[in-house]
Amino acid sequence: MSQGGSAGKSLVKGEYHRPQPLVLEALAIYAQCKNMQSLDPSREAGTILAMTVQIAYEMGYHWDPESLGLFTVFEGEMRRRFWALLKQVDLMVSFQLGLPSNIYLKNCNTKSPRNLSDADFNVDTETLPPSRSENEYTGLLWLIFKDRQMGSFSAACREALSFDEKSETQILELDNEIRRVHSKIPSVLRARPMADSITDPPFLIMV
Repeated sequence: MSQGGSAGKSLVKGEYHRPQPLVLEALAIYAQCKNMQSLDPSREAGTILAMTVQIAYEMGYHWDPESLGLFTVFEGEMRRRFWALLKQVDLMVSFQLGLPSNIYLKNCNTKSPRNLSDADFNVDTETLPPSRSENEYTGLLWLIFKDRQMGSFSAACREALSFDEKSETQILELDNEIRRVHSKIPSVLRARPMADSITDPPFLIMV
């Protein structure tokens, strides 16, 4: 049996359709694996992600944990991280398939995760530490800035699929917003020649 087949059977046996701990993470990883099996956009991955988004809505991931008051500091920040990742993957796969995103950002208030390393907090943390400088690279910094770009990118995708004609002024407003967000990207995340990246860790170069 293939690994994909085994993973699918495990999800079915675990009742993936029922909101429960770690089901979203399992579904998202499974969808990403399906998407990476081919260079072409994966409709199967798109379907799995749509289901993942629906369950995430049922579990309140689109509401910031602070507004719910049901989670520990650690659980809340991990939920923000997962929601930020899910928004990005869902939007990109939907874009590749020429379909609207399954997440409507205007009905979400979940904040972006903080720029923290995994060593900055743990399951016993009672108060979340302040975010590190955005000029200081952590493994999460790229996710945070991509999350900020999702608003304008989502708007551009939505307009591309819309039957409504937009005026030149409206198009330029969106273009200016995209450029404004892009201008805020810190230098540590900007592309540069490999000759200037000799001392950079591999994961930073790949970002």
